Amino acid sequence: MRQGTHMCRLMYICMIPLALTMGGCSSDEVPVSTGQGKIQLTVSVDAQMRSADGSTFMPVQPIDVSLLSMFMSTADGTYSHTWESTDRFDVTQSFPSGTYKAGVYYDSPDDNEPSYYASAEFDVLSDQTTDVTLNATIKDAGVALAIGNHSAEVRTTGMWVRDGRDLMHYVDHTRGKFVADGNATLYPVVTNADASRSYVLDVSAVTDLSSATYYTYTISGDDNTLTLSGQGVNSRIATGADFWNAAAPSISSADIREGMVLTVSEGVPLEAPVIITATSERPMTRLLLSMNSASIYGSTDLLSATPDQILAEMQRHGFVYTMSADRRTVSMDFTRLIEQAPTLNAVYTHLSLMATDNRGVCSAPFMFDVDSKTVELSLESATPAVVGLDRSTVTLRTSTTNVEEGDFAVRVSTQRGEEDCPISNWAVDVPSGTVSFDIDLPAGVSPVDISVYYLGTPRVYATIARVAPQCTMDIDTYATTMYITFESPQGDGAAAAMASYASIYASGTKLSIWERYPEKHSVVVSGLTPGKRYNVSACLLGDTPATTATIITEVAQDLPQGNFEDVKTICEAKHLPCGGRYSTGEIPVVSRQNFTDIKIVWPEKHWAGVNAKTFSDACATPNTWYKMPSGNIVETLANDSRVICLTSVGWDLEGADIPDYIQQRGRYIPYNSNVPKVAHRSAGKLFLGSYTFDPKTLKETYNEGIPFHSRPSALNGFYKYLPDATTYDSGLIRVTIYGTDADGKEIVIGSGEAQMHIAADMTAFNIPIHYSISGVKACRLCLMASSSIHMGDIEYEDTHVPTTAYPQKGAYIGSSLWLNSLYLSY
Repeated sequence: MRQGTHMCRLMYICMIPLALTMGGCSSDEVPVSTGQGKIQLTVSVDAQMRSADGSTFMPVQPIDVSLLSMFMSTADGTYSHTWESTDRFDVTQSFPSGTYKAGVYYDSPDDNEPSYYASAEFDVLSDQTTDVTLNATIKDAGVALAIGNHSAEVRTTGMWVRDGRDLMHYVDHTRGKFVADGNATLYPVVTNADASRSYVLDVSAVTDLSSATYYTYTISGDDNTLTLSGQGVNSRIATGADFWNAAAPSISSADIREGMVLTVSEGVPLEAPVIITATSERPMTRLLLSMNSASIYGSTDLLSATPDQILAEMQRHGFVYTMSADRRTVSMDFTRLIEQAPTLNAVYTHLSLMATDNRGVCSAPFMFDVDSKTVELSLESATPAVVGLDRSTVTLRTSTTNVEEGDFAVRVSTQRGEEDCPISNWAVDVPSGTVSFDIDLPAGVSPVDISVYYLGTPRVYATIARVAPQCTMDIDTYATTMYITFESPQGDGAAAAMASYASIYASGTKLSIWERYPEKHSVVVSGLTPGKRYNVSACLLGDTPATTATIITEVAQDLPQGNFEDVKTICEAKHLPCGGRYSTGEIPVVSRQNFTDIKIVWPEKHWAGVNAKTFSDACATPNTWYKMPSGNIVETLANDSRVICLTSVGWDLEGADIPDYIQQRGRYIPYNSNVPKVAHRSAGKLFLGSYTFDPKTLKETYNEGIPFHSRPSALNGFYKYLPDATTYDSGLIRVTIYGTDADGKEIVIGSGEAQMHIAADMTAFNIPIHYSISGVKACRLCLMASSSIHMGDIEYEDTHVPTTAYPQKGAYIGSSLWLNSLYLSY
């Protein structure tokens, strides 16, 4: 027997010097290496098996080596390749040096012939040929049945074998079967004398089957006992008088037949539910459910007090079952589990059920298969998303158009992880075999990676590109800045996106974005030079302009005489009475009168004040109580820069004579302490323009402003401020820029103001000018400074401007505001 087998083996050895080819395969990347080597491969098939006594024999003829498939990979996993047949090897191919694993295999289509396998690890050396031998041996175990002595009451008809992969095989005495190695359970099948009852028996026969080993089991018995014996097994079950009194448990279904192949299309509900029922005349002790698929593999006892992980996984995917209180009926609903089989990556799923009652009698195995037709999906197209609209139309080619929108979901990869993308505008095109839908992407300018999920499983991956929207720019140009407003025929979202993400270039130089206002579709850009022409471009993706324009910046016009360089004397009073007359002693002889010289120096041009009112030549009673300057140049600094002081004062054109003052005993003062009634109060003011005052009617006219054609960003300068001694006050500076509307009417386009609070020394200030109307050029500039925040007309200031009487000075004096070095910034 050995010699015959050996000779037969030699006849079927095929010596093949081979080098592995890359042709016709998709995963043919080769790792980088410094050298190349070749492989000489010898492949053979060995069909011998060991028997229980240790001898070898050949129960089947070896297959031809061309039926073997082959694989090869590097030890580090960087390279792998498979071939459907050894015939496809290329004898001329060289391979990078390194450690490899190669193997051959044959998977039998049924249990009437065995499967084969062999593998080896080896090193390919540079500039050498490596000999590799693969001898494919049987990887299954063989199981045969022998029938021993029996009584007339019990007859053996066969045996069920549950192999190491939880697959069921039926073996009778005429021919053995090939099953997976590993733990196996054996179930004898017996009938009574008249064959009216047939039982599958659970005799607790569990054994470990080894590959390439052939096992023979014998079933024998008498009137009371049935015995199953063989290598690793010696099990018995009592078969007394009442053994045949009850029928075996049964498993049945009105929806499917035992052995049926149920075809399921992914995402398509079954036409009818799949309900299977196990019933038993005696209480069931076990209900074994086995599932063999790519996703769920193994067996679970539905009647176990502690459900295992396999059952939990089945239930998670929709399996439902109920059991009666007496454990005689179990109803199982496989509908959702089967419907989800394609999504679980189970191309072919085998399920089996076997119920056992309290005698150890089992039902015949109820087996069926699920052939899952997975929907094939591929990306046909994905339109680029316009920045700001952030929507793409995705078109998928599908093997069936019998799919629904609710079966799909799209998730996008972001820095925070994956996020859902809403789907809309679902459409099915049956003739082309495609479905399409729109997705709304997160806002941004970068390409977006998406995953298209079908029934909860990612099936298609794509990268959505971004494109710039169609747009134009409306540019409001200032001296050093420009306000750009984007407009797009594609809608507000596109214009807002340009404001959010665009880079701005002026004649090739990237500018600084000062502010972005997406809600207004605008940006504020700085860094320009006054009075210069620029070619402006807005770029969204890279350096390609989305839109361009040409501008000329405004000239940076400054304030005239901001340092008050050129001055003149506008009025002068010599020997002006300062207060009333007073005596030198207690004798009522008034012989003293204080006098002062006042000279008012003022900017020669452009600037005006209200000295014409507070220091009027029309004053009927010339006296410092009634006639005081409210503005004057008080100091000259370096480079002819001067300081002007604005002071709140009292004034009166018709002031009464001041009563004489007689000194009090023991107290002498060098002035008249009588305080007359003064009719008016005025804030000291400085403004651009001119001023007139009519002493007859007390009408004053402010001609504010100068022609001005720039739009500055701020007024700057230095100030000092001392408020009134008795009532707190603050100064005020106000800047107003005027333009003209479409009708030629003058309107305010920008303004800024600030209260000037107490400052004992000259202090810098900055007053921003805010523009409420864009796109309108300036035509006039107004600047007003006041020593009091209570600035207004004569009547208002009389009652609001605070002043304090100073008899020693003979005047009402209030707050003072000093100003120097006024200038505009852009």
